[in-house]
Amino acid sequence: MGWRTILILCLMVAGIAAGLYFTEHVPTEDDGLSQRVLDGRRVFDASWISIRTDPELPALEFGRAPDGGFAMREPIADLASQAMFESIARIWDGAYMRRRNLAAELDAELIEQYELEPPRGEFKIEWPDGKRIELAFGGEGAYGREVFLRRDGDVYVTEAGLLSCLQVGADQYRDPYVFRNTLADVRVMRLERLRTDGTSETLTFRRDGSQLAVDEAGEMLLSQGVVRATVEQILSMRVERFARGGANEIGGTAATYRIDVDGARGREQLDLFATDANTVVGWLRQQQREIVFAVNPQAYGDALTRPLQQLRSLWLFPIDQVQELRTITIGIPGERPLTLDRKRRSLELVAPVEMPCNDSAAAELITALGRFVVQRFEPESMDLAAAGLDADYIVLRLRDPLATRDTEIHIGKRGEHLTYVKRADLPFVVSIANDAVDPVRRPWVDYASLDVLRIAIPGSVQAIEVARGDAIARFSRDEDGSWLDADGKPSDAVDEMYDRVRDLIGTRAVERSKLANLSDPIEFRLQRVGGARAIELELFDTDGRILVGRRDAPVLYELRPGDTSSLLALVPSR
Repeated sequence: MGWRTILILCLMVAGIAAGLYFTEHVPTEDDGLSQRVLDGRRVFDASWISIRTDPELPALEFGRAPDGGFAMREPIADLASQAMFESIARIWDGAYMRRRNLAAELDAELIEQYELEPPRGEFKIEWPDGKRIELAFGGEGAYGREVFLRRDGDVYVTEAGLLSCLQVGADQYRDPYVFRNTLADVRVMRLERLRTDGTSETLTFRRDGSQLAVDEAGEMLLSQGVVRATVEQILSMRVERFARGGANEIGGTAATYRIDVDGARGREQLDLFATDANTVVGWLRQQQREIVFAVNPQAYGDALTRPLQQLRSLWLFPIDQVQELRTITIGIPGERPLTLDRKRRSLELVAPVEMPCNDSAAAELITALGRFVVQRFEPESMDLAAAGLDADYIVLRLRDPLATRDTEIHIGKRGEHLTYVKRADLPFVVSIANDAVDPVRRPWVDYASLDVLRIAIPGSVQAIEVARGDAIARFSRDEDGSWLDADGKPSDAVDEMYDRVRDLIGTRAVERSKLANLSDPIEFRLQRVGGARAIELELFDTDGRILVGRRDAPVLYELRPGDTSSLLALVPSR
């Protein structure tokens, strides 16, 4: 193939590529032929915007509201949806267009060809410095991805998304949120429910530092989670349908609910009128808007009808604080007081004796405290004596890491399903489930560690002496590690016993001071290597029950049958 033929083919390919480029190419930055639709300016910097979404509909006009956001001026006056304009800005601020009629004047034929009269849509925008851009949209370009655009007497092609993002109903340009104040803005919210008999009930939420108090609650313990959820649910109310005609849409119907909000974003008043089970009409009056709208009552009914009772705290102690409790003290009448204190990461028993804690019992207690959930609020007139809360009640004191003082809870009578309980700092009585309280009723000894003996180094004991009165049996370790009796004979019984006592765990702890007839113990002395102090165990046979414990320890333990038999096998006869 000659060079001329190759040159002609290259020119043909270049011509075809150029034709495709100028007819199908979507405008992009830096292609040499494109320019910014808004000349590099931003939608949110504009002072005035006019949008016509259909040639048969009036234009929507927007200006600036006193707070700096957009406000609709025509065909009605209302606050504009900032989210809608953010969506428009994301598409328009970076949009490009490419001039189409490069060599021809824009005449009637071209206007008809590009479907510019009447325009499918219009977008006019003006900035505070007087700069104004007017755009009219025509027909679609290639594959529906492009649209023709008229500006300053010329025709351009741009992305179809610039027009489609504008083609929504007029109500979608209006702010759908009823309230402008958020949970953080509220200083006072008053919710009034009007009854058909002319009476009403009111809840007043008032900010007290970082929390919301309820004026009508008196000394009630309020659930901040429920209080915040109630206020937040009301403030999140959205318009389902804007009503036409203003406040006269409501007629003479009396308001069912009246909501008055005083917050950082001004005063807001809303009257709600129930027209049927599925529709509630609202009349909102605030500084920058007055609208009538319909709302779905199913979405906000719980918050509007929630009585004061439901705002009361269901937890006597917050569950997230229970997991990090620093100190737990339980005082049971007739029992020695129990105190568990957090040492490093775990709880340890510090009263009435100081010793390691039974981790399982401590975990069950923590779980139970997390379930101190109110099942019933008792009448304020309830007699404390009838509830077992006038005297001889269990006192539970809890301290979390950040508290300046203890939370004190009194536990009274136990019924068939519920137990009466009262916070010391609150005047009312509540009832909680028995299974949440029962672990608190345990005696302190149940929280003692069940570790009777642990020998970390297997060969650290060189001699064992078992004494029963005057009868004594002695055993020693041979050079090969086996055990020999006093006659030098190997003893399998000692091997078995020593393997068990190296990690001896009780099945239940018993308070030594409450046991009678503990005289004449069987003594086990385990002599350690190097003359270190011997490990001394005591074994008691009391009423046919075998109990074992470290000498002078406050608790004794019941053992598994195999462990008990292994120890008794070494006891000498009298």
